[in-house]
Amino acid sequence: MQNTLSRSRSKKVRKTRRAFQIGSVDPLTAIFLAAVLVFGGAGSNSPLANAGIVLLGLAVCFARIPSVEWPKLDKGARCIAYLFIASIGLCLLQILPLPRGLWGGLPGHELAALIGTAVGGTGWMAWSVSPDRTLEALTALVPPAAGFLIALQASAEQRRDILRFILLMALVSAMLAILQLSAGPGAAPVLFDTRHRGFGVGLFVNRNHLALFLLLAILIASLPGITGRGKKEKSSRSVEWGLRSACLLLLSLGVLATLSRTGAFLLPITIIASILINRRNKFKWRTVV
Repeated sequence: MQNTLSRSRSKKVRKTRRAFQIGSVDPLTAIFLAAVLVFGGAGSNSPLANAGIVLLGLAVCFARIPSVEWPKLDKGARCIAYLFIASIGLCLLQILPLPRGLWGGLPGHELAALIGTAVGGTGWMAWSVSPDRTLEALTALVPPAAGFLIALQASAEQRRDILRFILLMALVSAMLAILQLSAGPGAAPVLFDTRHRGFGVGLFVNRNHLALFLLLAILIASLPGITGRGKKEKSSRSVEWGLRSACLLLLSLGVLATLSRTGAFLLPITIIASILINRRNKFKWRTVV
């Protein structure tokens, strides 16, 4: 009886985990990626969304840092890790308190020191003129650091599943952007309050940010095996090419729906780059670069 109950409970747990999974990715990573892609474009006017993403990013970092095998990292991964560590160290250094005399003599602090003296300010001051902005910069490093750790420890199958999920969300944003442009400023459905109402913004508040996201998704769609099946479940080339072409067409229409000049300028360059990436085996590496 107890064995039967334990088996039923384990089945329920497995079903719950599968509901929160993105392919082969663990639930915490899946929730973090979903939150980033859905709420990451909310902008500075949505502090709760940003705070939630930062907290999830911290959870991912704390869960993955202990299992990182630093001696086995290649030079590229080590350079990125050192860059994150240096950036975090710089932010922490800038919020350290300094004596007012030393603080006022630092480059760029003269005007702030005169204002502080005029209002009768005393005591120690943080190195940064705007410590709150420095803290914002520090918290802004959390999501990309979590993404770096996810990519660092992900297997080839997990990376493919993550890229497919990013591509899926980009397709949703592209369709929403087309609908927003066609509906007009008065009836455009938007997830967040934005000054770009009437343009295609998708799940973002800024049309230029959406255009950049869709351009990156075009490059993802051009990678072999993303729109088709993996090596274990091979699909015909015609099906994969059909899906890839449909993705490129929808994403390109989404970029045009943003009415972003930068996006329109980069679109043909991105399409050419996607062709070179997809056909890289038939070109010299210098041509692809």
